[in-house]
Amino acid sequence: LVVIGTDPSWQTTVSGPQLDSSWWGGEVYDARKEIPNWDSPSGDRSAWAQASVTSPPGPSVALVGCSAPPLQIIQTLTAVSVKGFPNNIYVYDLGLNFAGWPQLTMTGPAGTVVTLRPGELLDPSSGMVTQSSTGSPIFDTYTLATRNTSQTWHPRFMYHGFRYLQVEGLATPPPLANVKGLIIRTANDAVGTFQNTDMPLLTRIYTNIDRAIQSNMLSILTDCPHREKLGWMEQNHLVFPSVMYTYDIEAYARNIISKIANAQTSDGLVPDIAPEYVVFTGGFRDDPNWGSAIIHMTYQHYIAYGKTDILTQFYPNMVGYLAYLTTKASDYLLNYGLGDWATLDSSTPAGVTATFGYYRAASVLAKIATVLGNDGDAAKFAGLAQNISSSFHATYSQGNTYASGSQAADAIALDIGAVPSQNVSAVLAHLIASIRAKDNHVTVGEVTLPSLIRVLSLYGRDDVVFDIVAQTTAPSYGYQVLSGATSLTESWWGADQPTWSQNHFMFGVATEWFASSLVGIQQGPLSTGWDRVVIRPTLPTGNLTQADGSYRSLHGWVVASWTRSVTSFQLLVTIPVGSLADVYVWTAPGRKVTEGGAPLAIGNGIMGIDYTNTN
Repeated sequence: LVVIGTDPSWQTTVSGPQLDSSWWGGEVYDARKEIPNWDSPSGDRSAWAQASVTSPPGPSVALVGCSAPPLQIIQTLTAVSVKGFPNNIYVYDLGLNFAGWPQLTMTGPAGTVVTLRPGELLDPSSGMVTQSSTGSPIFDTYTLATRNTSQTWHPRFMYHGFRYLQVEGLATPPPLANVKGLIIRTANDAVGTFQNTDMPLLTRIYTNIDRAIQSNMLSILTDCPHREKLGWMEQNHLVFPSVMYTYDIEAYARNIISKIANAQTSDGLVPDIAPEYVVFTGGFRDDPNWGSAIIHMTYQHYIAYGKTDILTQFYPNMVGYLAYLTTKASDYLLNYGLGDWATLDSSTPAGVTATFGYYRAASVLAKIATVLGNDGDAAKFAGLAQNISSSFHATYSQGNTYASGSQAADAIALDIGAVPSQNVSAVLAHLIASIRAKDNHVTVGEVTLPSLIRVLSLYGRDDVVFDIVAQTTAPSYGYQVLSGATSLTESWWGADQPTWSQNHFMFGVATEWFASSLVGIQQGPLSTGWDRVVIRPTLPTGNLTQADGSYRSLHGWVVASWTRSVTSFQLLVTIPVGSLADVYVWTAPGRKVTEGGAPLAIGNGIMGIDYTNTN
């Protein structure tokens, strides 16, 4: 048995080649200072110093193993083009915006300093890499060790977000094959697919969202890989279903939730970022739609993976956070925070989105308390949610709309059940009329976009969702794709707004709609861990004749693929062993329905047949 522990026998030196490494700024490496065989018994470490022994950073600090999968290189890109500039400057295009390492194989005289400048975009005037959106220069430098000997290097202790790589300091440009991009993300298994051959734009939107998720799926879910690299938490729950439909995040999400709980303060506040590397102020530290990730992400994890222990473990944190929000409420309303972030309609009051976050925290915590058998808490939290909804209606109702009449206000009112049943149709019509008047563009921000899509689907208007998703003029997903974006961008205008991130997954809710509505793969309403599957594809437009997708649940692969023509509708379904499924097949009165080529009948795995709305 060999025990490798921490004690005074460890040695260290600062005389090696790694001169600097900044999480945000880059690395400096001087190959001339490499120590031969430093990591083998034959190496000479006689000049090394003894390592210092320190005490733990705090009396309650405990070392724990990482419960999430490690980071890994999942793909290697090769540069697709290069353009030269004066002063030995060469700009390479790697073809995709991604998170990871630049790797360069180079030759030159010993002592040559090579500088690598990564960037998401090129300056339209100079054609060289621009870092106008980062705030500070980001670069790596490598000093060659021996003359005209090929040397290959990449950073090791940080990563960049980039598509373009500016190489400076070499007399001749390295060939394209010598310039690589190593894509890095957490090693979460890919568990979802989506494809639409009818309308390739939809597949490209899905792919761009996936790339943005991958680029921000590092040790935590980050907001952008090129600049902040912080764990802004609203995305964690607003876009959780999209991430879940694409990757197995059972262990990964559990690890993130633990980090969120560790960031909670003694008064119950859950800050907007976790870990809280930077302590911000105002709404950038305290917003109900950010902090409530401690509640929503935990419940979403339970629904997706069916394990109640996570609810039990973090229940005190969730209760503490709701209590914190309640101390800031007046007449069951909140009125602070960042609002509907990245909204295109600033008329929506901050109180609308803040109260929305308060309501959802209370209503979801009531469900969690019910699961855990805490009936008293469940009743209390459900009552609080009802009071919040009622106060929201009383304060913001304006006839057939809410607050300023914005899309966001209508969508939130419908989503939290604040609209009296007799007014639902009118408010929904007002919301749809606003979308149609904007030529099928949304004006909502990231907080409200999931609500808008959710209520449109709930009330049978997936045709409107389709028109939003398929739109190709700005602001839209399609505009980003057609403008050359290779990952989802922070702004609907993509590169037209170069100071915004070009690799941001906060608007990634479309992937959830592709999977759950367009393809129709859903979990049953009372199911956890995908024990019960629902296959219910929507047919949003007569021009779309095909969609297919899959999801690897805990029980195995769920697959759905449909095609239609003027005279028929065909649905191919795979349900894993251990799951029951409710499969909805579009038909019409008097039309023949077959299964496996034979008339539809009970038996051979089919347990029941019913018709709904004559369809």
